Formats: sequence, C-alpha cells, structure tokens
Amino acid sequence: MKSNDVKIDEIINALRFGTKKAVSGAENMAKNVVKKTSGFVDRAKTSYMISEIEEKIDVLVKEIGMFIYDKSKDGLEMPEEIDDRCEKIDLLYDELKTLKEKLAEERNEKVCSSCGEANNINAQFCQKCGERFDTSKASEADETDEMEEEDTITLNPKRKTQE
Repeated sequence: MKSNDVKIDEIINALRFGTKKAVSGAENMAKNVVKKTSGFVDRAKTSYMISEIEEKIDVLVKEIGMFIYDKSKDGLEMPEEIDDRCEKIDLLYDELKTLKEKLAEERNEKVCSSCGEANNINAQFCQKCGERFDTSKASEADETDEMEEEDTITLNPKRKTQE
C-alpha cells in the first residue's frame, strides 16, 4: 500500500503545483488586464482633455475673428488682407440672408430684420429676439384685397322677381 500512498501523494503534489501555477497565471493575467485597461482609460481621458482644449482654442480664435470683423465694420483701419476677407464675409452674409428669406417665403414664414430668425407669417413679435414686426405691410395688403373686392362689379346679378 505504500506504493499506492506514494502515487496518491505524487498526484496530490502535482495537483497542488498545477493549481498554484494556474492561480499564479490567472493573477498575472488579471494584473495585465488591469494595466491594459487603466492604460486605455488614461488614453481616453487624455484624448478627451485634448479635444476640450482644442474646442476652447477654436472658440477663442472665432471670438478674435469676430472682434476684428466688428472693428473693421466700425471703420477701424485694417491691413488689406483683413479688409479683403471682411468684404468676402459681407458677401457671404448677404447671400445667407437672401437664402434664409427665400426659404422662409417657401415655408410661408417671415424673417426678422433684427436677428434673421424665421417666424410664423402671422406672428406680431419675433420668437427669438422679441422685435415687433412691421404690420403695416400686412395691413396694406389686406386693404388692397378689400379694395379689390369692393371695386368688383357683378354683371348679370340674379335677382328674384316678384310676381
């Protein structure tokens, strides 16, 4: 029986060794997963911070551009390169205004002259800036329609005759 006991002891020792090796391997694998995951999370955080800073830079550059454009419109003398670009911007704004008005007309809306927002054709105030719409044009059109109706002559009116 000693030989059987020795074989069982060898098997048990082999199982212990294999289990320790498996546990050690699993621990190492878990550590590597944690390292890789934290590396991924760190890279994602860094990428996000980069995007936030780039967005802030874009906003500031746009603000600088608008500041220079506004100063140019106020008559501040600018280098020729900037004046040329400001003129191009003016042309684009004019084109944009024309297209917005066309779209509003196609949608049966009106455009606010103060802020450029499209509004319901019957609105009395702009829904964005609160500017009061000039209703005299609308009332003039209504008066013209009424005058046309009054000036209409009916030929051959059908009358009931008394017998």
